[in-house]
Amino acid sequence: MRYRWDAGAVEVDGEEVARTGARFWSESPEVEVLGEDWAFQHGPSGLAAARDGEVAIALERGGLLASRWRMEGPSGATELVRTTNWLLGALCLDLEQRGTRIGSVAPAGPWRYRPELELEAGLTHAEAVFVLWAAYRMEMRRPGTRIAMSGYGGGASGAAG
Repeated sequence: MRYRWDAGAVEVDGEEVARTGARFWSESPEVEVLGEDWAFQHGPSGLAAARDGEVAIALERGGLLASRWRMEGPSGATELVRTTNWLLGALCLDLEQRGTRIGSVAPAGPWRYRPELELEAGLTHAEAVFVLWAAYRMEMRRPGTRIAMSGYGGGASGAAG
């Protein structure tokens, strides 16, 4: 399954699963996933997704220079493993559950970082949409990406494009 954001919605293989609006890439978007309202946000120790005011998905980094993040959600524990150099190239990630690769995140556009998630199995739609958003937020925190990514057409501002 291929998850991608386009024009205010996240689609899976062309079928809409989430309404995001133009602010999906902002620091705290509200997202509707299959009729459920979610709030994505920065938490005290990482990124989180709350439903009905309760955190249901949490993502924590292993350490300052760690290349792994641990996500806990309805599908259990998932590791997001950086597969590219921290300073060079766009952020790419592998997703693993219990040591088995279940998917990957890679940039979709040639000019700005717009992640796509290729998923074999293992996550709910809400978790997959959260991973797209989290990958973008991680990319925005890398040195050298904030200025280059925040120009016309959205970037860090979250505008549609």
